Amino acid sequence: MITEVTINDFVIFSIIIILETKLHANKTNIKDIYTFRSGFIAIDYDDNVITWGKFIHDNITLQIKNIKKVCTTEFACVAITSDGNVITWGHPLYGGDISYIQSYLKNIKDIYSNTFNFAAIN
Repeated sequence: MITEVTINDFVIFSIIIILETKLHANKTNIKDIYTFRSGFIAIDYDDNVITWGKFIHDNITLQIKNIKKVCTTEFACVAITSDGNVITWGHPLYGGDISYIQSYLKNIKDIYSNTFNFAAIN
């Protein structure tokens, strides 16, 4: 019997193959998967954040505890934790470097993004 395979099935299957082979991640441990224009973000149950894609030159693995929300621009990612901390990574011109405003990002309640920028609400 032939089963119909949708584009979503193919994308999910492709992500699982990448996670298992290239990134050495266990697919049964993946909690969430996010997509953005230039790549993917996978979050596992151990709070490891794995990012890969076109403009991510190396596979980036971060450990961010208690992730509340993830947003992306075209080439950067941002996460907010349950205690209001903001963590970014990716291309600095698209929001991946917030070191110059990090001191303002305390007790953040929510984050939003568009193609080029992130916004934080406290």
